[in-house]
Amino acid sequence: MTRRTSRAARAAAAAAVAGALSLGAVHPALAHDVHPFGPFTVALGWVHEPAYVGVDNAVQVIVKQGDTAVADITDKDLTVQVSLGNQKMEAMPMVPTADPDTGLGMPGEYEMHFIPTAPGNYTFHLKGAIKGTPVDETVTASDKTFATVDNPTDVEFPTKVPSATDISTKVDRVASRASAVEGRSIPPDSQPLAVVALVAAVVLGGAGIVIGLGARRRGSRI
Repeated sequence: MTRRTSRAARAAAAAAVAGALSLGAVHPALAHDVHPFGPFTVALGWVHEPAYVGVDNAVQVIVKQGDTAVADITDKDLTVQVSLGNQKMEAMPMVPTADPDTGLGMPGEYEMHFIPTAPGNYTFHLKGAIKGTPVDETVTASDKTFATVDNPTDVEFPTKVPSATDISTKVDRVASRASAVEGRSIPPDSQPLAVVALVAAVVLGGAGIVIGLGARRRGSRI
């Protein structure tokens, strides 16, 4: 899938959400939480679903007033704080995607990009104001709002790429073994073999990290 095709698909999805808003929906549409604030309707969710660990994604907000997209919100008007459990990201601005100079993006669509690094039910706290109307909404992923972030293993092909957590665990094991070797008396004839084994383990772990990151970067460009 090319960048142009990907952009078109995202625009189509955003337009579909906006279409649902134009019908006055107050129920979740297309895996977004839809909520009214005064005369405005706000849809909050992911740009890409399903959402996967290690793949670039974004919090997406679509704002409408009746059937009209609200396109004049600046990146200082709305912020979003992403959290998972007791871990919280700093509140970040929602940036408009519409570019009047190039015609790219969609009026009324705002995004905040980040890469989820752990699976789970993420929470989005949207806060600020739309033309003076206060906005303060906290929504957690569920089957009635937006998608849970999953490990990508089930959809990886042809090679299953180890997750960052798996690689970190293996590196920790290698470090523990290295510490144990340092504190143990090893016969001189066995020392070179032990060193080679440890170096090989570290190299393989590093190669796994490089392969994993490369695969995920390629996936994020699709």
